[in-house]
Amino acid sequence: MKILASQVRYCVPFGIGKLLSIFDMKKHYVFILFISLMVFSCNQKISKDLSNISIYCKLINNNTELVYYVKNISKNDVFFFDLLSEIQPEIFIKKAHDSAWENVSRLFYLYFLEPRERPLEVVPLPEKEFEFNSEIYKKGVSDFFNMVIDSIKNSKLSLKEDELMMFDQNMCSSVFLKKGESFSDTISLYAIKKRYPEYDLKLVFAYPKTFLYDSERSYLDYYVNSFLADSLGITIPKKLDGYKVVYESSLKYEFIVITND
Repeated sequence: MKILASQVRYCVPFGIGKLLSIFDMKKHYVFILFISLMVFSCNQKISKDLSNISIYCKLINNNTELVYYVKNISKNDVFFFDLLSEIQPEIFIKKAHDSAWENVSRLFYLYFLEPRERPLEVVPLPEKEFEFNSEIYKKGVSDFFNMVIDSIKNSKLSLKEDELMMFDQNMCSSVFLKKGESFSDTISLYAIKKRYPEYDLKLVFAYPKTFLYDSERSYLDYYVNSFLADSLGITIPKKLDGYKVVYESSLKYEFIVITND
């Protein structure tokens, strides 16, 4: 298991070039030392401890199923926002002696996630406005859910129905985990291993997984700090019913399944 630290960002005061030009050599070295200490101090203030979640994987049923366990390793009971959607791993394949991995995540989730021996049955679902049932939670969660829903409905957003559905899905995919608590899920690898028997598989887990336009900003950060805050004027609570609200992490974990050949 690998927990990667967040990238260090350096803070340098504005106008260094002009300041350096007016110092003699002796003062120059003193100034460089002073700036170095400032940079170190800034790093200490900006860096965050985001090691709040971990993953463990194992293969079962003749290596045709992968079970992954997600554990809260922080010091708090945590509400992980949209965790179930974000934690779905990216899937890569390559032949045993190749060097490059090919991302087949879209293909996997469309066709190879579960083998089907018969057509899916169409079952009518009961009509209800939202899948997330806020009534089964305590007051903090219920109030937050209803506040966002009401704000979207009363806003001037052009795509209200889409935004309502998105927030509902985000809440349905969120997970409450007490300190040290974990949950597990199983991914069937049978279909993709049957289709690519000579290929190794690599599953890459990350939280958050989705980033905006190849930038360093995650979708969850955008949703919380731009959509909710800027568009709706809603500041997400630091805690919901005693659970710390988390939408950032340094989780990056790879699990490789080697071909039997």
